Amino acid sequence: MEYLLDDRKENSKYVIWSFILIDVISLLVLLNLSWQWNILLLLTLLGLIAFTLLQPRMNIPVFFMLLIIYTAPLERWNWKIWFTLRPIIVISLLCFCLILLRHSLVKLVLDRKTRQVLILFFVLTMIFVASSLNALDYIKSFRVTVLNVTLFILFFVVVHLTKNIKDLRKYLSHWMIIGFLLSLFGLSQMIGVLYGLDLDALLFSKFKLIPYGRTDFNIIRLVGFRIYSLFQDSNNFAAFLNTVFPFFLASAIYFRYLRKLKISLFFLIGSVIVGSCLILTLSRSSWVGLFFGMTVISWDKRKQIFNAKNIKYFGLFLIILILLISPFLKYLTHSFTARLAVDESTKIHRFVAETAISMFWKYPILGVGIGNWGEYYARYYKAGHENWNAHSAYLHILSEVGIIGFTIYAILAYLVLKQILYFKANTNGYNSEVLGSGLLAGFIALLGANIFYQNFTFQFFIVFLALAFASGNIIQRLEKGTNKVNYGSISSHSQL
Repeated sequence: MEYLLDDRKENSKYVIWSFILIDVISLLVLLNLSWQWNILLLLTLLGLIAFTLLQPRMNIPVFFMLLIIYTAPLERWNWKIWFTLRPIIVISLLCFCLILLRHSLVKLVLDRKTRQVLILFFVLTMIFVASSLNALDYIKSFRVTVLNVTLFILFFVVVHLTKNIKDLRKYLSHWMIIGFLLSLFGLSQMIGVLYGLDLDALLFSKFKLIPYGRTDFNIIRLVGFRIYSLFQDSNNFAAFLNTVFPFFLASAIYFRYLRKLKISLFFLIGSVIVGSCLILTLSRSSWVGLFFGMTVISWDKRKQIFNAKNIKYFGLFLIILILLISPFLKYLTHSFTARLAVDESTKIHRFVAETAISMFWKYPILGVGIGNWGEYYARYYKAGHENWNAHSAYLHILSEVGIIGFTIYAILAYLVLKQILYFKANTNGYNSEVLGSGLLAGFIALLGANIFYQNFTFQFFIVFLALAFASGNIIQRLEKGTNKVNYGSISSHSQL
């Protein structure tokens, strides 16, 4: 977000065009019209892209990347066809086709690390196919495999379009913007519920976009409300915010260190809003992620944080946070205790975890088959619960694709972490202290949150991982001399 202060006119052009295309997609998705309208959607997309190509100095990769960033968190915007098709899938596939078309004429040169990841993606796809031999539902395994391939394509597109540090700063700034806007909307949802206004019913009921798990408004007020913003699941929304919050907090600390107090206060307020929204999702898994992320930031910024001069600022942060949450304290206490009820939550989570371990011991090599956890659970453990999962990404991976698939996922996570650390170690100023710290804390927070939930197959997760992975690629490219311009390296108080 700090980067946007540098060139507002240029960025506003990209944002306007991104929102135009998002509005077109969203309108047709909301209306849920016939195939004729879907053809109109395709023609509209192609027309806007062609028109964009004619614009002077319009950067097409940036345009597509902003579309990806702004649609990644819009989980409730989708078509229900053979599977859940979201706008970001359409955009990323279109980008992938354009990349292939362009490089059919010009040789595509990939970084060594990118080639390694693509090989791992191929191996993982083969493991998905092999694991389907144990599946109870082969069609579902095939469908989930296809969906995972679209995630791999999305990862590649984001990495390919993130060329330099200037791009990375721009994209992460917009990642903060969409997170901040969704947090404001989420808080307005909760305030509406407290005062008898069902904001979602008012805005979305005509388009049949009733949130996940919603039945009766009065029942919601009785058993407790969880913020979900434009996500279908509050746990996914909270996990997304775990990738946004560290950037706001790191920015507030960084600009405080540079004695830019007004900018620091701006990011401090953003930290409070995003952090409060994350807490009010009542997602216990993401509270674990938040703890992990805060631990990373606290350790990384220990010299700036733990000194006498900053005590008053921490006090101000806590006072604002308490004042913001205190009016809802009684209601939140009721909601939290309802969510912790043994019959409703804790006992079930323990049972599905034990079930996942049992599945893994029965099929330790290749698992029960990609996408078939729910099928096995419904047939052998609890009928009628085909849509359930292990409530832990790690147990879910182990039980569905076995130890071989789990090992490949672990290698992928290691490569992403290695790229983040390389970026942070080889940059300075804003790039290291905000971007590097934010990427590292967000990544660790996601790993922590997925101990007790799973959102590793959602688009926002993949986009963030791809940006994190691309950060290391950028530095390695600079060191090899293939990209000699070091965009946005800040080593002093000068450039912002």
